[in-house]
Amino acid sequence: MSLTSLNVASRRVVAVAAGVPPVSVLLRLEALTVLAAGLAAFAYLEISWWWFAALILVPDLSAIGYAGGSKLGAWCYDLVHTYVGPAALVVIGYLIHDAMVMAVAAVWFSHIGFDRLIGYGLKFAGNPRDRHLSRVAAKLH
Repeated sequence: MSLTSLNVASRRVVAVAAGVPPVSVLLRLEALTVLAAGLAAFAYLEISWWWFAALILVPDLSAIGYAGGSKLGAWCYDLVHTYVGPAALVVIGYLIHDAMVMAVAAVWFSHIGFDRLIGYGLKFAGNPRDRHLSRVAAKLH
């Protein structure tokens, strides 16, 4: 283990001991919360779980945008992987009293929460592997 690794590790231990969790832990807890809320909302709406299974990977179809280049691909992916879309869909579903619309939003939230939980985040134009969560993690190391 290098001196730099020991320094980073000791800063994390000090931060946790002082009651300040590292940012990466908070981001993962946030993602887990979003995933759990999406699952709970879907269960509450009493829609068949077959719909959940059928819709859970639909947001990843936005990666088709990469066929038009990395800038368009990142833009399409990010547009579908922010909380704004599903939040708007929840409001619309509530206003029109449509449980299925709200269920789609719950699946969408669950998808984003799971992606963030496993380390996928919003993407930058240059490289599809360059994500906002990896930049946060890099700054912490």
